[in-house]
Amino acid sequence: MTVKKYTVGIETSRGYLRLRLPNEVAKGSQRYIHLGLPATVPNQRTAQEQAWQIEDDLKNGSFDWTFVKYKPKKNNSAIYIWDLTELWGKYCDFMRPQLAETTYEKDYKRKFSNHIEKFPWKNIRDSLKVRDYLLENFSVETAKRVLMHVSACCTWAVESKLIPVNPYLGLAQSIKKPRGICGDIEVFSQRERDLILEQIAGHDYHKHYLGFVQFLFYTGCRMGEAVALTWGHVASDFSYIHFQESYNSELKIRKITKSSTRKFPCNKTLKEFLEQLRPEHYQPTTPVFTSYKGGLINAQKFTRQVWKGCRQSNSKKYSGILGTLIKQGQINIYRSPSVIRHSVATWLLQGGLTVPQVAKLLGNSPNILLKHYANGSVDEVPDF
Repeated sequence: MTVKKYTVGIETSRGYLRLRLPNEVAKGSQRYIHLGLPATVPNQRTAQEQAWQIEDDLKNGSFDWTFVKYKPKKNNSAIYIWDLTELWGKYCDFMRPQLAETTYEKDYKRKFSNHIEKFPWKNIRDSLKVRDYLLENFSVETAKRVLMHVSACCTWAVESKLIPVNPYLGLAQSIKKPRGICGDIEVFSQRERDLILEQIAGHDYHKHYLGFVQFLFYTGCRMGEAVALTWGHVASDFSYIHFQESYNSELKIRKITKSSTRKFPCNKTLKEFLEQLRPEHYQPTTPVFTSYKGGLINAQKFTRQVWKGCRQSNSKKYSGILGTLIKQGQINIYRSPSVIRHSVATWLLQGGLTVPQVAKLLGNSPNILLKHYANGSVDEVPDF
């Protein structure tokens, strides 16, 4: 028998591995040895070892025609976890040391955990049903995001030998955003900025937050960074601001700002603003901006009551700044306070700063700036 006749092939059939015996050896009998192993990289190595064993036995004349010798021994101690809720809990424990506390609490323990708890199917083998459920009940973006995190969980579970295969692999990537959906965010115009500031200044209650909103428009910083800002972060001569911390109002957590610390140079307008704002008596830990009652500003309440407007369960009504301007027809659509940051990035680029310069000022990478913050709409094409 030649060397070629001893070659054993490795194939994948319906997601599982099998060995293919040479035609000359099988001689019309069963040609395949089904290993019962999912087609994973570790199992590919096991299959290769079995294939080499068979080739050696064929050469030595000791081939086991019952195939028992070449099938992996069943490990009765291997107990897989099929419940996605249980897997997700273990995955969260694994990820926790690697995540910022706010990311862990908001995304892993709340947002995605809540999604998984509401799945009609908890068995990981029902992945296609879960995908369809998400697409029927949520936006395409939300469905993709949830499936990506669940798939990451299952990939970790395979590596940890908690499940044999990842049934969510590739599901998020297979979902395509409908044609016609544009990712550009409509930023505020400088006229709309002035309307917003005028509306706040003229409101008996909301005018307390005028300086807070002015500061967001002056710097383009994240709202959590403005909430966490203290006078110790502002240079004594008002020449720069040192953004070091961010405050999460929902979790009541103060942490290092998202993109590490950065210095923001103050222009003349910002210097004069801060000089007028700083009280005569203050401590380095004194907040620059406070709520109406004197504590730290709650970003969620500010957005809901001051910015957008809402009616509380006790029937108390808050007429929001932007909500009022929309009703008056002075602003066309609602945009959250986070769009102020997008707007500032766009204005700075239009003012002649380069992408790396704006990225450094706002604490983002140039790629993130171009992808998420700089408005890509074009109103007029210049002559060239």
